[in-house]
Amino acid sequence: SKHFELGFAPNSRNALLKFLQRQKFETKSIISSGLCMISEKTTEPLDRFRNRLMFPIKDAKGNIVAFGGRSLDPSAPAKYLNSPETPLFSKGKLLYNYSNAKSLPRGKNPLLLVEGYMDVIALFQAGFTNAVAPLGTAITENQLQLLWILHPEPVVLFDGDKAGKNAAIKLLAISLPSLEPNKSIRFGELPNSQDPDDLVKSEGRKGLISIIEKAQPAIRILWNDLTDGQLFDSPERKAALDIKLRKSIGKIKNIDLRTYFFKEIKEIKHQFFSNPNYLWGIANSTVSKEINVRTKSKIATPLKETKNSFLGRPSANLNLELRLKEGTIILGCINHPTIAYTFENKLSRLHFTFPDLRKIRDAILAEIPLPDCNSEEPFHQKINTRLKFDVREKLRQIPQLKIHPHLKPEASKLNATKAILDAINHHNSLINYQTEIKLAEDAFSDGASEEITNRIAEANKTLQKASKGSEAQILNTDELTKASAKRLNLMIQEQIWLKKK
Repeated sequence: SKHFELGFAPNSRNALLKFLQRQKFETKSIISSGLCMISEKTTEPLDRFRNRLMFPIKDAKGNIVAFGGRSLDPSAPAKYLNSPETPLFSKGKLLYNYSNAKSLPRGKNPLLLVEGYMDVIALFQAGFTNAVAPLGTAITENQLQLLWILHPEPVVLFDGDKAGKNAAIKLLAISLPSLEPNKSIRFGELPNSQDPDDLVKSEGRKGLISIIEKAQPAIRILWNDLTDGQLFDSPERKAALDIKLRKSIGKIKNIDLRTYFFKEIKEIKHQFFSNPNYLWGIANSTVSKEINVRTKSKIATPLKETKNSFLGRPSANLNLELRLKEGTIILGCINHPTIAYTFENKLSRLHFTFPDLRKIRDAILAEIPLPDCNSEEPFHQKINTRLKFDVREKLRQIPQLKIHPHLKPEASKLNATKAILDAINHHNSLINYQTEIKLAEDAFSDGASEEITNRIAEANKTLQKASKGSEAQILNTDELTKASAKRLNLMIQEQIWLKKK
């Protein structure tokens, strides 16, 4: 490529050496330049970059100060090889293609940081001439400062594989102490296992431009890194997350920027933990992306009559529904201990509303037998012995449980599993519904009409989810769901919390 002066193909470098020697360069000088090494078997110079594609490395002024070589042999121990460190060349202080990017107009297009030489060349050929890359190592503080000289907010486009994501996290950690209001960094997310070259070939320029435009700020990458694949179902885990966030944000030296980071992360946390998906499933980057941080609206204050509506009041019908679901779960597990063993993890994470039923659930967890255990004492008798009362008799006080055919000991394992799983899913949806209603009530004090709208809409969705299961509901107790959904829809349509004009 004439743009990058890729230099000497493997079969022409011997000619270069002969040329240098004809020009009366001493062998010692050629060796010290990094082009040659001395063979262990002979005293003759040995080509350091033999069988490699050459990349001239230039300093900021455009002077060639070193070389990089990509192996043409897949079995080579080192895929890339650079010239040795010299007074002119330090790989932690230079960026590939920096001199070309430096010559472009400032600020017109974002500076792109990619992983390697080939990514730079591929983007250059696609018309993105403003791309640079480190020289085979992680980004250093010196290289960060070089990026910020050319652009206040460069965009990182590392590969979409695990190694690329890990490199992005390392870059974030290095950059945090140096972030300033006019020195920031954004991260573009490439599809899994794709590099910029792959993306340009499959999606074209528009595809890459879309990735650049959607690049996320550093705070989002920090949040995703600390929450991806994590479950925050206890105060201890939430506290551990807070400690990690404070530790990371505390590295930012600029006081004003650090303050804004803390404010922003507080809002992100609020949105994240109010999302009904976070508690009952593994939090992941997909969930995090769905959370849009919104500025609270102060357009109007809630009406007094809305404050006194059903939103903030516990519903007797809802409590009956929850008690029924909790009773269904524990009776099914008592009568089918093998299912209890299968659902042990789900059962331990369920938020039981009623202390007496929670006590039975805890006893079940303590006595769950292994699948191959042949105990003479029936499982329900073990529970009775632990609790000192007849648990089946207590659960029969919930009338609907007496007639549930899939909860009886003689029910098939398939039907019992479906009944218990439906009850678990329905129970979780109702708990999330309560959470959304409580958050909507809390939003009244701030007059956050948009927040209230969103909360009520989420509650509506949650109720709809609660009414669905893997099979038709055997217990006809969905009147609350239908009535509440109707009232919520009416509230959304009329926006009754807004002041009437």
